[in-house]
Amino acid sequence: MTRPPPLMETRKVLQAARPPVGEGPPTRAVLAGLRRLRPPASVLVAVLVMALVPLVLLVGAVSLVVGTWSTDGVFVALATTLLLGGLLVVLSALAWRGVKRALHFGAYEQGLFVARLTTVACVAIAGFLLWYVVSEGNPQEPSMLVPFVVLALVWLPALPLQAPSAKAWPDRVLLRSGPEVRSRRELGFLLDARPHSCGVPLPVDGAVEVADEEARGWVWRGSCPACGRSAVHVFRLRAADAPDAADPLAWGRVGSAPALGGGDLLYLGDAYAVPAGLDPAALSEDELRASWVRALASDQATEQLLALVPAGKVAVPVWRRTGRPVPWTTPGERFSRADVQARLGERRDVLQRVEQEWARRAPA
Repeated sequence: MTRPPPLMETRKVLQAARPPVGEGPPTRAVLAGLRRLRPPASVLVAVLVMALVPLVLLVGAVSLVVGTWSTDGVFVALATTLLLGGLLVVLSALAWRGVKRALHFGAYEQGLFVARLTTVACVAIAGFLLWYVVSEGNPQEPSMLVPFVVLALVWLPALPLQAPSAKAWPDRVLLRSGPEVRSRRELGFLLDARPHSCGVPLPVDGAVEVADEEARGWVWRGSCPACGRSAVHVFRLRAADAPDAADPLAWGRVGSAPALGGGDLLYLGDAYAVPAGLDPAALSEDELRASWVRALASDQATEQLLALVPAGKVAVPVWRRTGRPVPWTTPGERFSRADVQARLGERRDVLQRVEQEWARRAPA
């Protein structure tokens, strides 16, 4: 069996330390959160100590690059810059993301990413030092303590996080970490568009209404009915854009931006679409109702997708085609204003024919 290349081994070590994945929160969102709700002193102290880690890594990267270009040849300096310097910059960026999440969401384990990574590295270092001490007869070398001092420093933020106020902070800002939705109905469509890791959507009935000190929303916490693995998802209600209570079928306030991205809406519009050649008169009552539910969902998703096209533009911008990944084979025309309008017209026609048949069968 061939030995994996060093870069693959590095990736395994990083994965073992569970680095922060995904994006955000943006720095402006963190600052806005600080203005709205002040964290307890224990969290602020821990975060300040955590923030030293990405700073030290960034300074180390700059020092390494400057020193290498000053003393070594171009080839060695270039290789060092791309490999070691680049790795330190990536670690610094990941550590900074974890620091922001620890402060904004109370996700302390992500702020301690470098501490876990250092612990993994110290296992190998401790093994080497043990071999060195045994083979050399217990040498008196103070520098051998450096790895353990570093390990103690990177885990130092864990001490103030044991305070009761720090333990309560994640619940106080529970809903910050989830996407915003305008209604429970829109939440259900978001769950359909972004299924659980097993590929099966989580049922919206499992979402429980909650509230923290800033907002209201829903939490889905439990085992996936399909695969049995645990899942925790948080959804924040965008209260200003909630629909009129008199219209339970609305996703949100008229004119408000959808909470789902273009990738979500394109998928939902196609997934719920009813064939244009459907003959509503040939359906049973249950089939007719199911067709109405699907046709309405497809119509609304396509309408929301059209709303993502800015005024004066011909297509949904690339940066708004977010959410469910769009297959690379999807033609770009699927996001054009003309194509979306054509699909919306077809789907509204189907919905209208289904509703007319439903009205015809209604008792006088």
